[in-house]
Amino acid sequence: MPPEVPADASAATRNELGRGAARSVAVYLVSRVSGYLITFNRNGTTGALSLAAVAVGAYLTGANDVVLSPDGTSLYVAAYGANAVAAFSRNTTDGSLGVLSGTGKCVSTST
Repeated sequence: MPPEVPADASAATRNELGRGAARSVAVYLVSRVSGYLITFNRNGTTGALSLAAVAVGAYLTGANDVVLSPDGTSLYVAAYGANAVAAFSRNTTDGSLGVLSGTGKCVSTST
């Protein structure tokens, strides 16, 4: 069973909402305490949200912000607790996220 939205979740769609909420297909939340990246699908007509996916991992520890690339094809999570920035590919049609392969998936100062 997926976790409930944590109380410490931060609004994570500033860039997308800034481009017009009517065009948003997904909403992304990060939780600093639990280290979750939560994806919700957004109904374009009603605005209703439905849980789509929950990602958790070492590079999401202390996640405190999330930003979409200007073209909407990538999503970046700043994770203060992990001293890292995690990068995900993003489907611009449905908002789903994918894990990048290779060294491009995370930048960390941890050893």
